[in-house]
Amino acid sequence: MTIGVFLDSNIIMSDYKMQGISFVDFFRAHEELNNDEKFKLILTEMNYYEIISNFKRELNKSLTKYSSFKNEILKLTELDFDTNIKELKTKIIKNYEQEIKALFYIKSPTEKAASNVFNRFYHQKMPFRDNKSEFKDALIWETVYEYAINNQDEKIYFISNNHKDFAPRNGEKAYVLHEHFDSLNNRIKYINGISDFLIEINHLKIHHFDFNEEEEVLSTISQDLRDNYFYSPVFEGEMYDFFSNNDFSYEFFEGWGTDYTAFGIYDIEITDSSQVLETEDFFYLPIRFIAEIEYSVEYRNPAYEKMTGDEEFLQSGSNLGSFYIKCLVKYDPENKKVVEVEGLEIDFI
Repeated sequence: MTIGVFLDSNIIMSDYKMQGISFVDFFRAHEELNNDEKFKLILTEMNYYEIISNFKRELNKSLTKYSSFKNEILKLTELDFDTNIKELKTKIIKNYEQEIKALFYIKSPTEKAASNVFNRFYHQKMPFRDNKSEFKDALIWETVYEYAINNQDEKIYFISNNHKDFAPRNGEKAYVLHEHFDSLNNRIKYINGISDFLIEINHLKIHHFDFNEEEEVLSTISQDLRDNYFYSPVFEGEMYDFFSNNDFSYEFFEGWGTDYTAFGIYDIEITDSSQVLETEDFFYLPIRFIAEIEYSVEYRNPAYEKMTGDEEFLQSGSNLGSFYIKCLVKYDPENKKVVEVEGLEIDFI
């Protein structure tokens, strides 16, 4: 699963340098989870221009105060103020624009998205309300929505503090997109600030397989299978079917397997990542591994004669073999344990 995370202007304008605790944790989570572009940071073009415009305004205020400070100091003493304010302003703005573009994808709306804004206006759909002309917010939404339509395999998050225009609270005091905004069956989710998103990310890290460490999950499954499932009825039943219905060789004789015991697992893998299923509480993982199984071969005594009292069937000593085992594992990611094993299949390597 890939997530596309849009930040509204108000989120960044509350901390232009993006160095507060929430932003530090946010970017740390992005760095941790962004393997193979699974966690995209995105700004709509409208948000980008709004952020830069407001940044320039705040910078002008600060530089005006700096100029006033310089003039007051020079009335009292001689100091070397050789900074060219105009050049400094240009440099700061350029660096900030580059920083934003390095951190975020900037998504521009198409003509269709712009047309949808006017359609909202004429039909008085949110965010247009009470004669309030919210063309800016409408274009932001249509850009997010268009991106979601064009990226069907992504879960979309829109982080904003503007819940009045986008997501009023429901009866359970949760922020839910207004009915005028199509969530695409909850694939687009409104999040009221970075702190709430960090809570959501912690949920994703547990309950979505793509954000789990695959090696850690497989190691846990391997240990759990070895400790708790090798002697379960379902495993014993499959081994009985396999060893009873296949031919095994011992010296010059052929027979069937018996007295089998599985005790080792290695080379465990997910057979097809596209077939991994996720529910709110469990992963369903198609697994294949190699199991070491000790067994004996039972075969018909070639010298058997009913009148002599010879044993009709003989049994070899212990043999050690490696076999492929495939199964579907129901895994509890929160408690890190195997809940159930289904569809066991044993095969020769």
